Amino acid sequence: REEMPRATLNLRLDLRIPPDYVPETHQRLMLYKRISQLRDGAEADAVLAEIRDRYGAPPPAVLGLVSYAGLRLRAEALGITQVDAVGPALHARFNDRTPLRPEALVELVRGLPGAALTPQGILRTRLPEGEEPLAALTRLLSALETTGASVGAGL
Repeated sequence: REEMPRATLNLRLDLRIPPDYVPETHQRLMLYKRISQLRDGAEADAVLAEIRDRYGAPPPAVLGLVSYAGLRLRAEALGITQVDAVGPALHARFNDRTPLRPEALVELVRGLPGAALTPQGILRTRLPEGEEPLAALTRLLSALETTGASVGAGL
């Protein structure tokens, strides 16, 4: 199976490992590298368990970083190449090899208030009032995953 292109998530988030949690710079850099190279949820769980064992309970920033990596993997599996938080909206760009059936995607867009799908393969959806981009993307990816993500013609 051919690998999907790497997704870029521009969610305007502070994704870092605090220096007071992992004081050694080299160790922080190695953790960033490992997290950026995660390939599935099992790896993410293993890395989080190792982080917990070595440094104690991870702060929200570290949990957010690992969640971000998991969302990137989920987006890639759906054929999403880029997600941008733009004002009060998310813009998700699909590549032409998305496994989502176009009919299922159109049906999903019809059910999302304020959502639109452009001819260029960009799904635009509004962020509910007060919802953080990470939570909104989690919700959007879950909806996309349940739309009937069977392999079919691309967008």
